[in-house]
Amino acid sequence: MEVAAALRWLGKASLPLSALTEAAVVRPALDAVGLTMDGRPAAASTTRRRRSVCYNVLQYAVELELLDFNPVDKLRVRSSRQKVAGGWTAESWSTSVRRVSC
Repeated sequence: MEVAAALRWLGKASLPLSALTEAAVVRPALDAVGLTMDGRPAAASTTRRRRSVCYNVLQYAVELELLDFNPVDKLRVRSSRQKVAGGWTAESWSTSVRRVSC
């Protein structure tokens, strides 16, 4: 009886599969996999694993022809990496090499 009630709730609370073709639906879901249950950022490895699972589930739906395409492929990736100002010059490189070799 509890299983039937849970399945009814799940049916009412779930979006139709066709809604996954909209970026406005997929983006928040992918953002949510990067959070812990209390809303803090999850570890990078956890986020990467969860995103991979989401991608593969959607790819399986494409394989079963339930979706025409994987909606994650159409999303623009937002990098959380910080850009480093400047770069290596010949002078800074040789200075660093000298420091290490001494």
